[in-house]
Amino acid sequence: MSEKNPQSIVILHNPDGTENPYVSKPEEKHPRKPVQGETVFLKALTFPRGRVHHLAVELWDESENEREVLPASRMSAEETEDRWVAALPEVGGGKQYRYRFIANPASSRVFSEEFSFEVYQKVPVQRLLAVEHEESLVLWYQTAHPDLHPRLELFAREDGGLGCEWTFSSSPPEKLRRSEQTTADSYQLPGYQLQISQESGLLTLIPLGQDLKLEEAALPVLICDREGEVQHFRQTFFSPDREAFYGFGERYNTLDQRGNLLDTIVYNQWQNQGKRTYFPVPYFLSSRDYSFFLENNGNTLFDLCSSMEDRWSYQVEMDGREAFGFILWPDPDPAERIRRFTDQVGKPVLPPTWAFGLWMSSNCWNSQQRVQEEVQKSLRYEIPASVVVLEAWSDETTIFQWYDAEYPLRDPGEHLRCEDYHFPADGRWPDPKGMVEELNELGMELVLWQVPVIKSLHEEHMHYGPQPQHKANWEYLIEKQYCLFHESGEPYRIPDQNWFARSLMPDFTHPDAARWWMEKRRYLVEDIGVAGFKTDGGEQAVLSSLVSHSGIQGAALRNLYPIDYLETFANFLKATRGNDWVLFSRAGFTGAQRFSCHWAGDQDSTWDTIRECLYAGLSAGMAGVSFWGWDIGGFSDELPTAELYLRSAAVAAFCPLMQFHSIISLDLTQEEKAQLSFDRSPWNVQECSGNPEVVPAFRRLVNVRMNLFPYLLSEAAQSAETGIPLMRSAAVFTPDDLVARQYPFQYYLGGDLLVAPVVEEGAAEWRVWLPEGMWIDFWTREEVPGGQEISRPVPLEEIPVYIRKGAILPLNLADSLEIGDPVGQAHRGYQRLCFQIYPQQEGILNFHHREKTYHFSYHSLEAEGKLHLAMDVFSEPVHLLLPCSGVNYLEEGNGRRLAELDPGGLFSGEETGWCWDQERSLLIIRVFPDGNPGEFLIHGYCP
Repeated sequence: MSEKNPQSIVILHNPDGTENPYVSKPEEKHPRKPVQGETVFLKALTFPRGRVHHLAVELWDESENEREVLPASRMSAEETEDRWVAALPEVGGGKQYRYRFIANPASSRVFSEEFSFEVYQKVPVQRLLAVEHEESLVLWYQTAHPDLHPRLELFAREDGGLGCEWTFSSSPPEKLRRSEQTTADSYQLPGYQLQISQESGLLTLIPLGQDLKLEEAALPVLICDREGEVQHFRQTFFSPDREAFYGFGERYNTLDQRGNLLDTIVYNQWQNQGKRTYFPVPYFLSSRDYSFFLENNGNTLFDLCSSMEDRWSYQVEMDGREAFGFILWPDPDPAERIRRFTDQVGKPVLPPTWAFGLWMSSNCWNSQQRVQEEVQKSLRYEIPASVVVLEAWSDETTIFQWYDAEYPLRDPGEHLRCEDYHFPADGRWPDPKGMVEELNELGMELVLWQVPVIKSLHEEHMHYGPQPQHKANWEYLIEKQYCLFHESGEPYRIPDQNWFARSLMPDFTHPDAARWWMEKRRYLVEDIGVAGFKTDGGEQAVLSSLVSHSGIQGAALRNLYPIDYLETFANFLKATRGNDWVLFSRAGFTGAQRFSCHWAGDQDSTWDTIRECLYAGLSAGMAGVSFWGWDIGGFSDELPTAELYLRSAAVAAFCPLMQFHSIISLDLTQEEKAQLSFDRSPWNVQECSGNPEVVPAFRRLVNVRMNLFPYLLSEAAQSAETGIPLMRSAAVFTPDDLVARQYPFQYYLGGDLLVAPVVEEGAAEWRVWLPEGMWIDFWTREEVPGGQEISRPVPLEEIPVYIRKGAILPLNLADSLEIGDPVGQAHRGYQRLCFQIYPQQEGILNFHHREKTYHFSYHSLEAEGKLHLAMDVFSEPVHLLLPCSGVNYLEEGNGRRLAELDPGGLFSGEETGWCWDQERSLLIIRVFPDGNPGEFLIHGYCP
């Protein structure tokens, strides 16, 4: 990229840099792939500093002989180099240019090597050329390019959606060519009316039975190379003022994306993600009662009324393809639209029961002794946990062998089992299998960190000394072509300034490579008892020159790499552990929820983090990512304050997954790391903050989660079946309530809980918007009418949570029947399975429990002062709890009076009966599996 010379002047220019989509290096061309009408900037560095007084660019069109010399301007003088930039005059579309840099052109000139670039040309669609209408509607268009006739086929789908497919490789049959007309045409497809203006050729999509028109605002624009191959395609639609756009995968910047430009590039952004994301999805929900899914695995740029305030557009990077499609799903119910989307791309995999407990993790837990100490602290503080995640467990080189484990050097094609390893008694991990057995006895599972790289052999990356086995594995992967390669045939090494720079990446589309990779890890699962993996990374396939074994390349390879990675691990775990496994992943793309749970990635400990992670989780949910969590209070930099930590923990208690995690600060010396503690465990935050309320408040929040376990598991099973997220934005899922949009952090957890996170420092009270209907305060049981904003006190151990009036809420309660009282590890069994009922006129519950579905219903006979209850009978005792001010007696469905029980003996004996707790104004019905019909009539019921 540079040319040396006798004067020791070096000109450095790298036209594409590292292909970082967001960062242009000071020696790059910008833009990397210019389009007609864009200004091109050529940047370069010269060394040593001060030796080059003038720099110029010699530019010429390859089809012409004339050359032009353009001056470059010095941008800055750095410590070792000077930085220059030259702005080119307008360059013509469809042309190829060559250029080189000249240092000191007026004296002893020094030349760089020659470079070239192509300028893509804009090819607008000029008019509608032909229409074919049979079972589908086919439109042919004429463009400014004589050999390019885009074809759009529209067809009604069985799921009620409208399918649309663009192709660019054929011309219309001569018989379909038509003369100019001035009247508008209208066509019918099942469920849709399609209008085409014969004057402009613009298309309007009208779903029948809805007050919706999706109108093209301009004819499409194609961006082509010199040969006429389509590189980009843009289509634009009108957008009314109040239209909101939600989704697009995991997005940290806001909930409603109107006014933004968003791409769909899988990207590893360390903290402060903004519009960048590990997990993009080209799918959104509109507040106008439709959703839009672009079937594109590469990059798509969505302009959501950013360039023009009254229109939105998508622009697809074609990456050599000749076709792409999109699906429109119109429906006033956002849940139904998400259900159809996940029917298309895949439902979320349901995690095992234990995954819904507390996850404990820290990058500081780097020995068996430390893990055992921290687990004992959780027991001592009576904080029930179900998962321990270890990141610092491996040799940090092979990432499948324990640190300081001893083993024989083997042929890379062979795979070791646990008995092949020796774990030194004085090492960090003297008995991993025994440690897992101890955890299992305590009701905890072990999850190990992974990353899809073969780590660089460069000595600066070998933190724990040379690894002969690793070197052999490295060479074996290249020999067998089990890693990613460039089109040139060179093995791909992750570029500098990326995580795990210079490392190889396994190619999971190669069946033998995927098998080899997982066989290395088989002993961890089958011999040691590991229950899952934290499948970190996967964003590092960053160069457009890569090609996989399956032929995927470019941006599609970059985006699909996490999918292939997760699918490989998921298939292995299914084969070895059935359904009792979990993956916990950061990166993803369309459909990743089929294989893995996800977390929000790398976050610092700030109040912004709470807000950004809530945006991320709610946005991801709209793309079908139901089982999602984040690191309580952030995981890096300074420890969170006690207030920030507990506010975060309160949110996490009402999230699909609940985890604390931390990393050792990268900016500290080894001495400082040894002296400081970075754990986000509640006991460490309490000790470091000096606030004695941290552990008790955290313990109560975890106990509340254990109380909610039956509800969480039932709603999770329903979410896995339907694709409707467990965590649902109130702004989106209350579509007729425009005020709800002003409260973007509020969400529903399942169908019956409304959660209002506290996301500001120092809040003693919090404003909550209650949608229409009646609501029950989760903590106080106070009934509050909806359709209004209320202000509620918010002690540190609580956030506002409300139960929908009419709900039947499954709970796991202690004998006290109080929320927050301990019930142990709920995934190991319930202390008291209870159903809190808040009757309205009628209600139903389909309760998913132990792979069965139980049905509940009630019906109020208000005029007669009666309430009718019906339920499937369980194989275990359950308790029905109904707030009321009085009751006369109860009958079973067969007319037999139900026994009235002594409140003091409510949990003794084995008969079905009832009592009224006057002090708490609570009717309690104890139901035993004793042959009762599961049907009750409450007489004299007074709500």
